[in-house]
Amino acid sequence: MQVNYIRGDRQSGFHIDSRAYALDQMVRAEVHFPLDNSRFELSLHGQIVPPPVEYKTEQKLIAISDAEGGFKGFRNFLLAHKVITDCLCWAFGKGHLVLVGEFDFHMPPKIVRTRH
Repeated sequence: MQVNYIRGDRQSGFHIDSRAYALDQMVRAEVHFPLDNSRFELSLHGQIVPPPVEYKTEQKLIAISDAEGGFKGFRNFLLAHKVITDCLCWAFGKGHLVLVGEFDFHMPPKIVRTRH
């Protein structure tokens, strides 16, 4: 599995730091959100197991789709519904978060893309 990290800043410039990991290796990554200087960690897994098409649960479930270019809006949605805390920690207990569609947070929020 290859993981590409974006390093740097506006003043000194950005570059890609590319690293290879074994497929069975869990990789921890930190994400930084410069707008409010918040950070969170996540784990990447090389082997993706598709979820079932039908999902039955006794736990809470919340779904959101297509948060293209809008990490702030996505984060605020999760905060408003108490899925995460102010420090971006999971607060939804055993609840499930379903993400559907595109989540291209690297894009500026005002960009409108067209499909041909």
